[in-house]
Amino acid sequence: MFGFDPSSGAGLWTLPKKESPVDPQAVDPAAGTGGTLVYPEGNEDGGAAVVAVDLSNRHQLWRHELKEPARGAPTIVDGKVYFGARDDVVYCLDLASGSVDWSQRLAGRVDAAPAVADGRVFVTAENTQTGTAQVYALATDPGAKRVVWTHQLGFGLHASSASIAGEVVVLGFGDGSVRAFDAEAGDQRWSESVRGSFSPLTTPAVDGDAVYVADRTGGVYRFDLSSGRKVWDYQFAQAIVRASPLVDGAHLLVGLNDGTLAALDTALGHLRWQTTLNAGPMGSPVPAGELLVVPSLGRHGGIVAFRHDPAGTLIDQTSPTVLNLPVALANFAGAFLALFVFTLLGFRLLSRRVTAPFPPSGDPKRNQPQDHGFDEDGP
Repeated sequence: MFGFDPSSGAGLWTLPKKESPVDPQAVDPAAGTGGTLVYPEGNEDGGAAVVAVDLSNRHQLWRHELKEPARGAPTIVDGKVYFGARDDVVYCLDLASGSVDWSQRLAGRVDAAPAVADGRVFVTAENTQTGTAQVYALATDPGAKRVVWTHQLGFGLHASSASIAGEVVVLGFGDGSVRAFDAEAGDQRWSESVRGSFSPLTTPAVDGDAVYVADRTGGVYRFDLSSGRKVWDYQFAQAIVRASPLVDGAHLLVGLNDGTLAALDTALGHLRWQTTLNAGPMGSPVPAGELLVVPSLGRHGGIVAFRHDPAGTLIDQTSPTVLNLPVALANFAGAFLALFVFTLLGFRLLSRRVTAPFPPSGDPKRNQPQDHGFDEDGP
């Protein structure tokens, strides 16, 4: 684990960590004397745990060992740490001590980060044997009935993490759908189709009555939170696996797997600017004062900070999925002309084939009797 000064990028400290993939972490800046950092470590070969560190002195506060690793980010709310693991269990730990308040086994591994609000934990679980995914609403009260409601999808792995917007829970499912549920009762409010499945490391962004989601294929969509109506979509040529979209004023920021950070107009869905770095897949962008800090997760990865350039030039590019009628008609006319010319040349080549001519009318051979295999006396 590394700590950086966000304004300069200078390294501040380093912490040893068990070998593991680049897993997301959580920070509560108000906990302890200087904030508390919580992160998963380890992998299927061993060392799986969730660790809490006091950021004022980088001393380990506690370490909770796991049978299987945790892949999603922990969620810290009201002095509690919520996370899921690949042992099919969701945990609630005390942030100060690391003691287990409660745990709940679900019907599949939990790679998505839990969403917590109003005494509920919303999380998705995926059963790799049956190929099904479920979203759960769990009660945070240790003495309450744990499972409040659940919704199972008939098929399709690769669901996203959930987002909460008031009384609505929104997430993407592996069958290529975005669904919204009533947070209290679990009733499905709406479902809309997209072009791909989702990564559990991505979370929908909610801003007012707008919901923004990014699927694995690079599709980015805006939906109306109340009705589910699709307002716009933009299709990138690269996948989106480790970055959640971020609303930054009039722009939606998206990190792509080829090292591109792009900005879409939130109202129209047009591409306004993009920057591509040779640094591997981009993670979720994070505001840091006047800067925008983005992790890059490739072999040459690290931390990249962006600053607004007032002299920069914005672009206005529509999605390849949007029909541009003048361009489409021009392309059709060009294709038709090319096909016409190719067909005409083909017929002309065929007409030049050499065939045996008839003898001219003055040729003595023209009226010469033909031998049909008969002699004068008969057959």
